[in-house]
Amino acid sequence: MKKARFIYGSIWIIFFLLFLFVAGCSKKVPPKTADQVVKDVAQGLAAHQPQVLWGALPASYQKDIHGLVHDFAAKTDKELWNKSFALFNKVLLVLKTKKNLLMAGKMLNDAPIDAKKLSDNWDGVLGMAEVITKSELADLEKLKHLDVGKFLSGTGADLIKRLDALSKLEKDEKFATAFTQLKTVNTTVIQSQKDAATVKIEVPKEVSWEIAFVKVEEKWVPKSLADQWKTEIEKAKKELAEFSTTFTAEEKQRVLGVMTSIDGILDQMLAAKTVKELESTLGQALGMVLGMALGKG
Repeated sequence: MKKARFIYGSIWIIFFLLFLFVAGCSKKVPPKTADQVVKDVAQGLAAHQPQVLWGALPASYQKDIHGLVHDFAAKTDKELWNKSFALFNKVLLVLKTKKNLLMAGKMLNDAPIDAKKLSDNWDGVLGMAEVITKSELADLEKLKHLDVGKFLSGTGADLIKRLDALSKLEKDEKFATAFTQLKTVNTTVIQSQKDAATVKIEVPKEVSWEIAFVKVEEKWVPKSLADQWKTEIEKAKKELAEFSTTFTAEEKQRVLGVMTSIDGILDQMLAAKTVKELESTLGQALGMVLGMALGKG
């Protein structure tokens, strides 16, 4: 099952690398100073424009990311990928149509969670999940040719807008005002040379820190990122190279069998009319997941 775990883990590695750029990316026209880089990123994210991250990356970095994303899509089993997203969509349908039964049930009420907060955020979280299931990520053919910049300006912008709206429902003021605080970021160059600089970044009344930047292909990036870039990309490429383009017939059938079982349980949940019926079926699903987890251990 190592290959199965790799399929679902690799994509998060790829997009985690993308978001390492937050501190060091800017608009398409490189700013003259490193402090303006940070300012532009903060302002761009505050305006729900995550594409500023991509537009400022060195061309070679963009090429590396595109290569990883496209190679990942080419090496992923299409049938398993499609069925995974079909299950994801059905889970969302259950959560959307059975919210009242779930919220009235013993399982959620006995869980160590804030039921009211969960209820208030329910639709917002589902909306964000649906953005993903309807995006280019759900289609391997599109993923093989994904333009990350366009993805961030479309799906990425939609997700950030929804996250901003969701954050405003939070009672925690720091989280609720996170996007507003981005507009207040102050930056100061502490020291600067031709291709290196140190920038002090301050969020008024909150936090401040210093980051070293270097120029790579005329784009300012954090020095720590530049130092680790080649190593991390090579590591990701090595993992992809070791990843077989197909499962063995036995492995694939095992995974498909589990998916079929989960699909059947979800159908039962959709058909449930009472809290008892729903929780009984949900218990079966949790038992299956626990059994799979113990089996892997």
